Amino acid sequence: MKRMTLAVELEQPGTDDTIEYTVEGDNRDMVRFDLIRARKGWPGSSDAPILWATVVAYFALRRSGEVPESETVEQFIDRAVHVTYLKDGEPVTPEDALAGESGDDVDPSQPGVAPGY
Repeated sequence: MKRMTLAVELEQPGTDDTIEYTVEGDNRDMVRFDLIRARKGWPGSSDAPILWATVVAYFALRRSGEVPESETVEQFIDRAVHVTYLKDGEPVTPEDALAGESGDDVDPSQPGVAPGY
């Protein structure tokens, strides 16, 4: 399983200034992408990976309070100057992405119970 870490550069409203965030998308954000994608008729994550990453970042930043709930996903997309996948804190290369190495490894499994009584 991979943890999706994204670097996001957002243009600030009414200026040319930008602010950068590093955000980790999780299941809640990915499910929200699936729900909004269906409503809006957007392509799936494999057909539009940058849209997927941008929208997951939107929901993660909204969940954290960095983006107000009043900001629509379309407004966020218009402000998103760059969204980049990170692996070990560094941008993912195209070669890593093609090899499926676009996130940090996580191990959500708990060790099993020792055999015996």
